[in-house]
Amino acid sequence: MYGPVPPLRSKIVRNLILAATVAAALHAQAGAAEAATCADAAHPGGDWQGYGHDYSNTRHQEKETAIGPLDAPILSPAWALKTEGEISGTPAVVDGCLYVGTTAGFVYAVNADTGEPVWTAEVPDGGVINASLYVSGGRVFAAVARDSAPYLIALDQADGTLLWKRQLDSQPGSETPPLASRWAKPSD
Repeated sequence: MYGPVPPLRSKIVRNLILAATVAAALHAQAGAAEAATCADAAHPGGDWQGYGHDYSNTRHQEKETAIGPLDAPILSPAWALKTEGEISGTPAVVDGCLYVGTTAGFVYAVNADTGEPVWTAEVPDGGVINASLYVSGGRVFAAVARDSAPYLIALDQADGTLLWKRQLDSQPGSETPPLASRWAKPSD
C-alpha cells in the first residue's frame, strides 16, 4: 500500500512544487514596491532652494510660466503627504524632489510630481525643525531647534544620510536661527 511512488506521479509532484515555488517568487517580486525617485529634474517650473527662493530672498521664480495670479482660485491639491509632526517652513523643490522638515524632527524628500516618499531622515539628537530647509550642492541643510543646544545638520540630498552636524549655540534658553540658508554655504 505504501510502496514506491510511480515515476510519473513523482515527476508531477516535483513539477507542482517547482511551479508553486516560482509562482510564490514572482508574486513576492511583483508585490515589492519599487523605491520612489525624484521627478524629472528638468521641470519647467524651476527649483526653489529654500525660504525666499534664493540668498537674496527674491521670492520670485522666473521659470514659472504655467501658473499666474488668475489661476490661484482654481488650483487644487495634486497630492498630500502624511508626516510625523507639522510642516511650518516653506518647502524646497530641487532636482525634482520636494524637501520639508517637521516639528517632530523629521526631514522628508518626496517626488515633487507624485508626492511619493523618496527618503525620510530623523534628526540625530532630537529637537524640532520649525523653519525652511535649504538645498544646495547635493546637501539638504536643516536648522534644528533644541533648548540650549540648537544645531545645524547637512544630509545627503540623494539618500538622506547624515553628512555632518554642528552645534550653533550652548547658552541656556538658546534655540535655533530661523533659516538654515543663512548658515549653509554651498562650499560646506
